Amino acid sequence: MKISEIPAMKMFLLATIVGISFAFIDVNYIITIVGTSLFVILGGILFFFKKKDLAYYSAVIALGILCSSRIHYFEEIQPDKIIPDEFGVFQGEIVQMMSTKENYLRYIAEGNLNPQNLNEIKNTRVLITIFNPKYALIPGDKILSNVKIHFLEADIDPDGYSLKKFMKSSDINFSISTSGYNISKQTKVNSIRQISFGLRKRIVEQIFKIFDEKTASVMSALIVGDKSFIPKDVNENFKLSGTAHLLAVSGLHVGIISFIIFTFLGFIRNDVAKAIITILLLLFYVFVIGFLTSGVRAALMISVYLISQCLERKINPFNSLGLAALVMFLISPDVIFSVSFQLSVGAVTGILFFYNLIKSKFDAILSKVKFSSFISSSFSITLASSIVVSPIIAIYFDTFSSISPIANLIVVPIMVLAMSFGIISLLLSFISQEMSYYHALSGDLLVSIADELNSFFVSFSFSYYTGEISIIIALSFSVLMLYLITSNNLRVMSFRITAVFLCIILISNFKIKKAENEMKIVPKKNFTAVLLRNSNKNYLLLFDRKPANEKSGDFEITNFIMNNNIASVSYTGNSGISTIDKVKKEKKFDYFEMKLDIQEKIINLLKLKEHPSKIIHFYYD
Repeated sequence: MKISEIPAMKMFLLATIVGISFAFIDVNYIITIVGTSLFVILGGILFFFKKKDLAYYSAVIALGILCSSRIHYFEEIQPDKIIPDEFGVFQGEIVQMMSTKENYLRYIAEGNLNPQNLNEIKNTRVLITIFNPKYALIPGDKILSNVKIHFLEADIDPDGYSLKKFMKSSDINFSISTSGYNISKQTKVNSIRQISFGLRKRIVEQIFKIFDEKTASVMSALIVGDKSFIPKDVNENFKLSGTAHLLAVSGLHVGIISFIIFTFLGFIRNDVAKAIITILLLLFYVFVIGFLTSGVRAALMISVYLISQCLERKINPFNSLGLAALVMFLISPDVIFSVSFQLSVGAVTGILFFYNLIKSKFDAILSKVKFSSFISSSFSITLASSIVVSPIIAIYFDTFSSISPIANLIVVPIMVLAMSFGIISLLLSFISQEMSYYHALSGDLLVSIADELNSFFVSFSFSYYTGEISIIIALSFSVLMLYLITSNNLRVMSFRITAVFLCIILISNFKIKKAENEMKIVPKKNFTAVLLRNSNKNYLLLFDRKPANEKSGDFEITNFIMNNNIASVSYTGNSGISTIDKVKKEKKFDYFEMKLDIQEKIINLLKLKEHPSKIIHFYYD
């Protein structure tokens, strides 16, 4: 396949490269407009003289330069050392509700952030926590508020909870907080986001009426992409087994929706009318789920496919993917830095590149096995997407699932059936609750089976890897799979299977042989944390940075204490007291306040002249 055969993909790649390049060197607005105008004029002249190829490239460059002015990724300010919180002003729109507690509300918002002592950051995405709220906000509400900007801190445990990981997974750039008394709401009545949220809320409420609580939380994620109700243990099992993509609206979900729509529209004989109605209903579905990136990409690809069929044009899936990505890039250039966009496009790219190659190998091996076609197809799709997606997941989330191919082979069909029963039950519930009840029982059973299977899969020590080692293993996996699937014949493939198997054993042992004893000195805003690990036991020392710190606990530290084997915690100052007070009633562990002379001895022993600004980390025997 030549690049000339996929013009939309070529245009997307070139426009992206040009756009990122100009955004990176921070070209000002005037140069952007002048550059865009010059290349547009040049393209027109070249086209007039029938130099179509050069005119095409000129137009693409103009497009890239124009989009560069709306790329704000390189304007973000996230220091790699501890700095104090910064006061500022945020003006923007609520995008998503995250959590509601008795004394605070948490949302994702998009808008402009203007720090007091730093440059303004435009069109950024923030996690905003509102303490002592006067009223609840909903997606679509526009707000203006004085805020406190919290710069990210180092993680004490890369394998555990990390605010950095959460923010990356949600494409959030900053964490800010404010009091409910500082919020000024500038609501635009019946905005698109408000209508979308209202419809989504109504559907979720209906789902919870039909299914039991656990199944309803999963169905909400499957059908409308609302993962806020999923229990922590269920979410963790799906993530570690490599089936977390089932809980996020993707091509699979949109494909199922499309199939159901097509089935219901079977009475329409006119293909053009059926395609138009399907596309409109898909656009409505994308609107209901809040324009989730992966959903938009999948809907655009299916729409391109349907339009191409109606026009009787040759359909190239790479071109469909390129066109979908190009449209999303033109609407919001920053989308190329979105984790969900990278995972969505990466998964489809992997399938398009490697699926047929992998399937041919499996077909040759499993030719005499019953259900060989289903097995080889399922394995091939999972492996093909994993070759591209696994390194991305490991880089952003420090997780690699080695059990993923087997888990997906079994869990995916179960969840596809569960979603199908869920959608049918939901539709029937608006007609008759009794009719929907029987389909709902099937959905309950299937979700329970999937959850139990995931729990079983992740129970093995080799089923997943977390932490920094996961990146090495994920990259090794992708390279080894490429080495394996490029075998010319079964003989070469047999040799490579043996070689790959031995490499996997060596890589797995690398994790096991990791030193058990380690010391990590982690700078936090209010204190310095010293973590000592010895034979799977954790000893934690917390030193306040200031003698009179305000009483403010640390969520990551408390979470670490709750989820690990803690032998003892020693602490000093108000921040240490506040952190320990939050967990000592919920978990039993030894804790005591250090006296000043002991603190000085430990500091001298660690050879710390002052509080560090970066992580100090080493292993010892």
